[in-house]
Amino acid sequence: MAEWLADSRFSEHWQLKRDATIASDSLRLSDANGAFDIAWADLRKGLLGVEPAA
Repeated sequence: MAEWLADSRFSEHWQLKRDATIASDSLRLSDANGAFDIAWADLRKGLLGVEPAA
């Protein structure tokens, strides 16, 4: 993920942060305005266009 982000158009805006306090299957993205955590499985589903289970 870090490699993709570094090569993407988002690299100017977002940074991938390591944090031992978040779940091991989550990512923390941060920018000048703050940060958010996202579950890796949900990110992958979104990028692949998979609908979430109801």
